[in-house]
Amino acid sequence: MIIEFIGIPGSGKTHIANELRKFIELRTSDFQVIDSAQILKEIKGERKGNRALILLPRVCNVTFASVVLKIMVGKSPFSGKKLLIKILLRRILMYQKVQEKKINDQNLPLFIFDEGLLHYAIAFFRNSGVYPQFVDIQKFLNQMKRIVDYSSADIMWVFVDPGDTEETYRRITQRTSGWPGTIGGLTDDGKRKYIVESYRRYNAIKEYATSMSNSPVIDNSIFKNSYIENFESILENVQKMHS
Repeated sequence: MIIEFIGIPGSGKTHIANELRKFIELRTSDFQVIDSAQILKEIKGERKGNRALILLPRVCNVTFASVVLKIMVGKSPFSGKKLLIKILLRRILMYQKVQEKKINDQNLPLFIFDEGLLHYAIAFFRNSGVYPQFVDIQKFLNQMKRIVDYSSADIMWVFVDPGDTEETYRRITQRTSGWPGTIGGLTDDGKRKYIVESYRRYNAIKEYATSMSNSPVIDNSIFKNSYIENFESILENVQKMHS
Protein backbone atom coordinates (compact mmCIF):
# COMPACT_ATOMS: atom_id res chain seq x y z
CA MET A 1 0.00 0.00 0.00
CA ILE A 2 1.07 3.58 -0.69
CA ILE A 3 0.32 6.66 1.39
CA GLU A 4 0.75 9.47 -1.10
CA PHE A 5 0.90 13.12 -0.01
CA ILE A 6 -0.41 15.96 -2.15
CA GLY A 7 0.27 19.63 -1.47
CA ILE A 8 1.64 22.75 -3.07
CA PRO A 9 5.31 23.71 -2.54
CA GLY A 10 5.72 25.06 0.97
CA SER A 11 2.70 23.20 2.34
CA GLY A 12 4.92 21.12 4.63
CA LYS A 13 4.05 17.76 3.08
CA THR A 14 7.61 16.38 3.24
CA HIS A 15 7.95 17.24 6.93
CA ILE A 16 4.55 15.72 7.72
CA ALA A 17 5.33 12.59 5.67
CA ASN A 18 8.55 12.12 7.67
CA GLU A 19 6.70 12.60 10.96
CA LEU A 20 4.05 10.07 9.89
CA ARG A 21 6.74 7.51 9.19
CA LYS A 22 8.22 7.97 12.68
CA PHE A 23 4.75 7.73 14.23
CA ILE A 24 3.86 4.47 12.45
CA GLU A 25 7.22 2.87 13.23
CA LEU A 26 6.76 3.68 16.93
CA ARG A 27 3.16 2.46 17.07
CA THR A 28 3.40 -0.85 15.20
CA SER A 29 5.82 -3.37 13.75
CA ASP A 30 3.21 -4.74 11.32
CA PHE A 31 4.70 -2.92 8.36
CA GLN A 32 8.04 -2.35 6.72
CA VAL A 33 7.81 1.41 6.18
CA ILE A 34 9.61 2.68 3.08
CA ASP A 35 9.70 6.33 2.05
CA SER A 36 10.41 8.21 -1.18
CA ALA A 37 14.02 8.94 -0.24
CA GLN A 38 14.79 5.22 0.17
CA ILE A 39 13.19 4.34 -3.15
CA LEU A 40 15.02 7.13 -5.00
CA LYS A 41 18.33 6.12 -3.40
CA GLU A 42 17.85 2.55 -4.67
CA ILE A 43 16.99 3.83 -8.15
CA LYS A 44 20.09 6.05 -8.28
CA GLY A 45 22.21 3.08 -7.20
CA GLU A 46 21.14 1.03 -10.20
CA ARG A 47 22.96 1.05 -13.52
CA LYS A 48 21.59 3.44 -16.13
CA GLY A 49 21.16 0.52 -18.50
CA ASN A 50 18.86 -1.24 -16.04
CA ARG A 51 16.81 1.92 -15.60
CA ALA A 52 16.50 2.27 -19.36
CA LEU A 53 15.25 -1.32 -19.67
CA ILE A 54 12.58 -0.64 -17.05
CA LEU A 55 11.48 2.60 -18.71
CA LEU A 56 11.48 1.35 -22.30
CA PRO A 57 8.15 -0.56 -22.30
CA ARG A 58 6.52 2.24 -20.27
CA VAL A 59 7.50 5.11 -22.54
CA CYS A 60 7.18 3.37 -25.90
CA ASN A 61 3.43 3.85 -26.13
CA VAL A 62 1.01 6.41 -27.52
CA THR A 63 -0.18 7.56 -24.08
CA PHE A 64 3.30 8.53 -22.89
CA ALA A 65 3.93 10.37 -26.16
CA SER A 66 0.63 12.23 -25.72
CA VAL A 67 1.56 13.30 -22.18
CA VAL A 68 5.02 14.49 -23.28
CA LEU A 69 3.48 16.44 -26.19
CA LYS A 70 1.05 18.09 -23.76
CA ILE A 71 4.01 19.12 -21.60
CA MET A 72 6.04 20.45 -24.54
CA VAL A 73 3.24 22.74 -25.78
CA GLY A 74 2.67 24.07 -22.25
CA LYS A 75 3.39 27.50 -20.80
CA SER A 76 6.57 26.77 -18.82
CA PRO A 77 10.03 27.67 -20.17
CA PHE A 78 11.90 24.82 -21.86
CA SER A 79 13.91 24.08 -18.71
CA GLY A 80 10.65 23.71 -16.76
CA LYS A 81 9.19 21.35 -19.36
CA LYS A 82 12.38 19.28 -19.34
CA LEU A 83 12.15 19.04 -15.55
CA LEU A 84 8.51 17.90 -15.73
CA ILE A 85 9.45 15.07 -18.09
CA LYS A 86 12.39 14.10 -15.88
CA ILE A 87 10.12 13.98 -12.82
CA LEU A 88 7.59 11.82 -14.70
CA LEU A 89 10.33 9.32 -15.63
CA ARG A 90 11.41 9.26 -11.98
CA ARG A 91 7.83 8.57 -10.88
CA ILE A 92 7.59 5.66 -13.33
CA LEU A 93 10.72 4.12 -11.81
CA MET A 94 9.41 4.70 -8.27
CA TYR A 95 6.12 2.89 -8.87
CA GLN A 96 7.88 0.07 -10.69
CA LYS A 97 10.11 -0.33 -7.63
CA VAL A 98 6.97 -0.52 -5.48
CA GLN A 99 5.68 -3.43 -7.54
CA GLU A 100 9.02 -5.25 -7.26
CA LYS A 101 9.04 -4.89 -3.48
CA LYS A 102 5.46 -6.09 -3.15
CA ILE A 103 6.43 -9.30 -4.94
CA ASN A 104 9.87 -9.89 -3.42
CA ASP A 105 9.72 -8.60 0.17
CA GLN A 106 8.51 -11.01 2.85
CA ASN A 107 7.57 -8.17 5.21
CA LEU A 108 4.42 -6.19 4.49
CA PRO A 109 5.67 -3.00 2.79
CA LEU A 110 3.99 0.35 3.48
CA PHE A 111 5.22 3.12 1.21
CA ILE A 112 5.04 6.78 2.25
CA PHE A 113 5.60 9.15 -0.67
CA ASP A 114 5.80 12.86 0.06
CA GLU A 115 5.21 13.40 -3.68
CA GLY A 116 3.48 10.96 -6.01
CA LEU A 117 1.60 10.99 -9.29
CA LEU A 118 -1.48 12.87 -8.11
CA HIS A 119 0.80 15.53 -6.62
CA TYR A 120 2.55 15.68 -10.01
CA ALA A 121 -0.80 16.67 -11.52
CA ILE A 122 -0.55 20.12 -9.87
CA ALA A 123 2.57 21.01 -11.90
CA PHE A 124 1.20 19.24 -15.00
CA PHE A 125 -1.97 21.34 -15.04
CA ARG A 126 -0.09 24.54 -14.17
CA ASN A 127 2.19 24.01 -17.17
CA SER A 128 -0.87 23.37 -19.34
CA GLY A 129 -2.53 26.58 -18.14
CA VAL A 130 -5.57 24.55 -17.05
CA TYR A 131 -7.62 24.89 -13.88
CA PRO A 132 -8.79 21.27 -13.92
CA GLN A 133 -12.35 20.04 -13.76
CA PHE A 134 -13.16 16.52 -12.55
CA VAL A 135 -13.07 15.23 -16.14
CA ASP A 136 -9.53 16.59 -16.62
CA ILE A 137 -8.28 14.93 -13.44
CA GLN A 138 -9.91 11.62 -14.35
CA LYS A 139 -8.33 11.77 -17.81
CA PHE A 140 -4.91 12.46 -16.24
CA LEU A 141 -5.24 9.47 -13.88
CA ASN A 142 -6.38 7.20 -16.71
CA GLN A 143 -3.30 8.23 -18.70
CA MET A 144 -1.03 7.54 -15.74
CA LYS A 145 -2.56 4.08 -15.30
CA ARG A 146 -1.66 3.28 -18.92
CA ILE A 147 1.95 4.25 -18.25
CA VAL A 148 2.47 3.18 -14.63
CA ASP A 149 1.08 0.34 -12.52
CA TYR A 150 -1.00 2.80 -10.50
CA SER A 151 -4.15 1.53 -8.80
CA SER A 152 -6.04 4.04 -6.64
CA ALA A 153 -7.51 1.08 -4.72
CA ASP A 154 -4.04 0.50 -3.25
CA ILE A 155 -3.32 4.16 -2.51
CA MET A 156 -4.36 6.51 0.29
CA TRP A 157 -4.16 10.12 -0.84
CA VAL A 158 -3.38 12.55 2.00
CA PHE A 159 -3.85 16.25 1.30
CA VAL A 160 -1.95 18.98 3.14
CA ASP A 161 -3.66 22.38 3.27
CA PRO A 162 -0.87 24.97 3.47
CA GLY A 163 -2.39 27.91 5.32
CA ASP A 164 -2.39 31.40 3.78
CA THR A 165 -0.22 32.70 0.95
CA GLU A 166 2.20 34.62 3.17
CA GLU A 167 2.84 31.63 5.43
CA THR A 168 3.51 29.45 2.38
CA TYR A 169 5.80 32.14 0.92
CA ARG A 170 7.76 32.26 4.17
CA ARG A 171 8.18 28.46 4.32
CA ILE A 172 9.48 28.22 0.75
CA THR A 173 11.83 31.18 1.20
CA GLN A 174 13.31 29.74 4.40
CA ARG A 175 13.64 26.09 3.38
CA THR A 176 17.01 24.73 2.23
CA SER A 177 15.80 23.71 -1.24
CA GLY A 178 14.28 27.14 -1.86
CA TRP A 179 11.84 27.76 -4.72
CA PRO A 180 11.16 24.94 -7.19
CA GLY A 181 12.48 24.98 -10.74
CA THR A 182 12.62 28.40 -12.37
CA ILE A 183 10.21 30.03 -9.89
CA GLY A 184 13.10 31.45 -7.85
CA GLY A 185 13.79 33.88 -10.71
CA LEU A 186 10.35 35.50 -10.49
CA THR A 187 9.55 38.75 -8.72
CA ASP A 188 7.97 38.61 -5.25
CA ASP A 189 4.56 39.27 -6.83
CA GLY A 190 5.22 36.53 -9.38
CA LYS A 191 6.08 34.07 -6.61
CA ARG A 192 2.88 34.90 -4.74
CA LYS A 193 0.89 34.47 -7.94
CA TYR A 194 2.55 31.07 -8.38
CA ILE A 195 1.41 30.06 -4.87
CA VAL A 196 -2.18 31.20 -5.49
CA GLU A 197 -2.41 29.46 -8.88
CA SER A 198 -0.87 26.27 -7.48
CA TYR A 199 -3.38 26.29 -4.64
CA ARG A 200 -6.34 26.63 -7.02
CA ARG A 201 -5.20 23.53 -8.90
CA TYR A 202 -4.41 21.69 -5.67
CA ASN A 203 -7.87 22.48 -4.34
CA ALA A 204 -9.56 21.18 -7.51
CA ILE A 205 -7.61 17.92 -7.23
CA LYS A 206 -8.47 17.66 -3.53
CA GLU A 207 -12.19 18.12 -4.25
CA TYR A 208 -12.02 15.37 -6.87
CA ALA A 209 -10.15 12.90 -4.65
CA THR A 210 -12.24 13.48 -1.52
CA SER A 211 -15.40 12.96 -3.56
CA MET A 212 -14.06 9.63 -4.84
CA SER A 213 -12.46 8.18 -1.69
CA ASN A 214 -11.89 8.68 2.02
CA SER A 215 -8.83 10.90 1.58
CA PRO A 216 -7.57 12.55 4.79
CA VAL A 217 -6.95 16.31 4.74
CA ILE A 218 -4.37 17.78 7.14
CA ASP A 219 -4.55 21.50 7.89
CA ASN A 220 -0.89 22.47 8.36
CA SER A 221 -1.85 25.80 9.96
CA ILE A 222 -3.01 23.83 13.04
CA PHE A 223 -0.94 20.67 12.48
CA LYS A 224 1.16 20.94 15.64
CA ASN A 225 -1.98 20.80 17.78
CA SER A 226 -3.69 17.96 15.93
CA TYR A 227 -1.09 15.67 14.37
CA ILE A 228 -1.68 12.72 16.72
CA GLU A 229 -5.38 12.68 15.85
CA ASN A 230 -4.53 12.88 12.13
CA PHE A 231 -1.88 10.16 12.30
CA GLU A 232 -3.98 7.79 14.40
CA SER A 233 -6.81 8.08 11.89
CA ILE A 234 -4.45 7.38 8.98
CA LEU A 235 -2.90 4.35 10.71
CA GLU A 236 -6.34 2.99 11.60
CA ASN A 237 -7.44 3.25 7.96
CA VAL A 238 -4.23 1.57 6.76
CA GLN A 239 -4.77 -1.33 9.17
CA LYS A 240 -8.38 -1.70 8.01
CA MET A 241 -7.29 -1.82 4.37
CA HIS A 242 -4.82 -4.60 5.22
CA SER A 243 -7.15 -6.61 7.46
